[in-house]
Amino acid sequence: MLAKTSRLHLSRTGNDGRPVFLIFDLLNERLVRELTDYAVDLAVCRQLSGLTIEKKVRSAMGFWEFSQERGLDLSLISNAELKYFRNESLVQVMQRRSSHAHQMTAKRTVNDKLNSVLDWLKWCAKRRREQLGFKKRMGSEPVREIDIDSRLFRPEDFPGLLYRNVGSGSKHKTGYSLGEDQLDQMRISFLIATNTPYLSQRNILIADIANTVGLRRGSINSLKIEQFDRARIESEVRQTLLIRPSRQKFGYETEFAFPVWLALRVCDFVDHYRRPLIDSKKVRQIDHQGKIFLSARDGRPLTDRAITKIFSTSLRATGGPKGSSIHALRAKFANDAISAELETRLRRGMDTSTESVATAVALRMGHRNTKSLYAYVSRAQSLSGVALEPEHRERPAIR
Repeated sequence: MLAKTSRLHLSRTGNDGRPVFLIFDLLNERLVRELTDYAVDLAVCRQLSGLTIEKKVRSAMGFWEFSQERGLDLSLISNAELKYFRNESLVQVMQRRSSHAHQMTAKRTVNDKLNSVLDWLKWCAKRRREQLGFKKRMGSEPVREIDIDSRLFRPEDFPGLLYRNVGSGSKHKTGYSLGEDQLDQMRISFLIATNTPYLSQRNILIADIANTVGLRRGSINSLKIEQFDRARIESEVRQTLLIRPSRQKFGYETEFAFPVWLALRVCDFVDHYRRPLIDSKKVRQIDHQGKIFLSARDGRPLTDRAITKIFSTSLRATGGPKGSSIHALRAKFANDAISAELETRLRRGMDTSTESVATAVALRMGHRNTKSLYAYVSRAQSLSGVALEPEHRERPAIR
């Protein structure tokens, strides 16, 4: 069995709003540079979120301990050694209570871990900056030289390493998203399940913002009263106004288009539901911080975790799969926006290629990486009979 990462200790701190991870070798009482520097690269160069960085680094930590125990040279890792690590990792994952003994799900988890390990090994190889390249063994194949500028340590470099046919062929998946009927059921469930008007109206408003604007959970929860001035909204001549949530992924400062009707609903919620709560709980400004969405229990700002729990419970009650949460509403927004974009482009004879449509919708969703929407666009193109590329528009896409 693989040893659990007890020899290593991961410490998380912050610097200018960005996560900083330090990995210590407790046995030798030293900082593990190849892991710590990798975490810095993920944060600074790739600008990944803290949760994503920690997930990738913990996978690398597991393989680091594996290699240390066996005295392996990281630049000479073979397919056989990676397969042994894979098989032992699967045993560990299957033993977790959260796996529910579902082998396919466990194999997907292990594949994600292996992809992170390969990414780290590739980074380690490039980091060495040796003139002659690195030697790498491929199973029983002879040792060969590798150019340090080539793409090292890809899954295809290790044939048979990743588990196949486990439902993870695409890096970007569309995941679970709601339909209109399910959204209506969710609204009804909020009205029935909650025991105060404030709770039901708060939860329905959060759902409608996620569905209409496509904001992430943290951005919705960061909205403040000062951003929704009724006089300004009522004087707005356009159908939308731009709102910049104070908390966004990767520290972005994107402005999102709120329909005027939705902005006025926020004002009504603040006046008729939030203010009475504040008065009854005698909550001070310093305690509620001007946040729109507050806990009904003490009038303090609602936590992100509480939102996840609220929507997970509601989605399960309306037939959603286990693990679904408020992000399903953002997925619905993506599907709706892409379908509308395709319909408009088809009607006007405009470009309907995957890249073009994804770029247009990405701007509305605050995405910098348009490829994260390719799976959504491809599915919409398939359903509408639109070809994936401009030069194939006359021929329906086959999927």
